[in-house]
Formats: sequence, C-alpha cells, structure tokens
Amino acid sequence: MGVVVLTLAFAGPAAAGRHKIELAPGVDRRTAGVSQHPTRLTHTLSHTEEANNVMSIIRRTYDHGYFQTALHRSSPDSQRNHRRLQIILDYHRNGRLLEIGPGTGEFLRLASGCFDVEGIDISSHAVTRAHPGLNDRIRVGNIEQTPLAPETYQVIAAFNILEHLREPAAVIQRTRQALLHAGCLVGSVPCNSGPVGRVYTQVTNFFDRTHCSTLTPDQWRALFLTAGFSTIRFFGEQPVGPHYSLHIHGRHWQHISPNMMFVCQ
Repeated sequence: MGVVVLTLAFAGPAAAGRHKIELAPGVDRRTAGVSQHPTRLTHTLSHTEEANNVMSIIRRTYDHGYFQTALHRSSPDSQRNHRRLQIILDYHRNGRLLEIGPGTGEFLRLASGCFDVEGIDISSHAVTRAHPGLNDRIRVGNIEQTPLAPETYQVIAAFNILEHLREPAAVIQRTRQALLHAGCLVGSVPCNSGPVGRVYTQVTNFFDRTHCSTLTPDQWRALFLTAGFSTIRFFGEQPVGPHYSLHIHGRHWQHISPNMMFVCQ
C-alpha cells in the first residue's frame, strides 16, 4: 500500500526539528497542519496509529517553552480574563463551567469565584503546574478523544482552542450535547477574514505550528449550526499583549479584528 509523506514542524525549544510521518492514502494534509520539507524521522502508520502519533507529538509540544511565549502567557487577574468572564456572566451567573485547554488554569482561577469549575488540557506540563487550588479540578486529556457527560454544564469555554483540533466539528458537537438547556459555548479563534485577520492568522500559524483548523467565520458558523446551536454571536477581539484585549463590535469587526470571539447557545 502506498503512503503519503507529511512533515510536522513545530515551534518551541522542546520541539526543535521536524518529524516526518508517512500516512495512509486519504489523509487530508490540511487537517494535519503540516509543512512539507526534508526531515529526519520516518514512521509508517495506519490511520489509527497516525492519529495517535500526531497527537503524541503535539502533546509534547505544549511544554514550558510553549506556555512562556508571548502568545500564551497570561495571569488570573488580567484584564483580558476579566473581559472574557464578563461575557459569560452576561449569560450565566453560576453553575458548572468546563474550560477546554485551560493551561495552568489562570482563567479558571478567576471564574471559580462564580462557578464550579473544571478543565481538561492535553499538556501534562501545564496541569502539573496549575494553581494548588485547582489541582483536582484540571485533568490531563485530549478533548478529541475524551467523552463529556451529556447535559452537565451551564458553560463550556474554549479560548483559542478549536484551531488546534484536527476534527473541530466532532468536538463542537460533543460540547453541544454536554451543555444543559440554555447553556452556552464561549470561546475564540483566529479571525481568518479581512485584511487584518488573514495576516494575523498566517503569522500565528507560522509561529504556532499546532494550528490546523484556522477557518473563516462563515465556516465556523456552519459548524456551530450543524452541531445544533441556534443562536450564534460573533465579534472581534484585539489582543494588546498577553494580558489585555479590546472587543470590537459593529458591522465591520471582521475587517479589523485579528481574533474572533463566539458565544453559541
């Protein structure tokens, strides 16, 4: 059987170099988020082995170096986290909140003042370094492989997470099923639309090679609708360093926003 050769290239000191993986025919290059350059390490994989090995490489990428980059540093009391929490409080004031990809738990620490919080993150590095008060609230897991209990949460948060997923549609569907009636999915993705957003998406894709699903707003809307969400709200987010952000509303937000916030019910 023939194979398709893909090269995974990741940023970060712990992920230096490239890893070539030979994939079975039919695997979509675009969902793998890969480059195609000469490489050193080769594996021949089945479809199942390919998925597991790609995720293993990605999991090792989320190390100390990844979380200390300018794109990912944060703090619980940052203005950006407070603004994101306020969006949620406009819809729900309490209940159970799950964050997908909480890292070391900065946003969860802030949200724990209002919600019964928990998180799931693929990075064991991040989870073991979470705030002591969150040690039993964040578990290590790959959201693309971890089942969620149905009708459990008032809120599920996924800030700049969906663009890292190979199959975002399946995860969005699972989050919809895990929400209680009138529950909401809140999060953000790169705004791959308009002159600012397209350039920002290309730059972040270059520096963060774990991006593999940087879709347009219309494509995200279609995924949310297909999953069963009926009310979908988009607006822009302008990061100002790792701790601050501005929210952009109005008819032209897609043209000037690098990041897109979404609220789905």
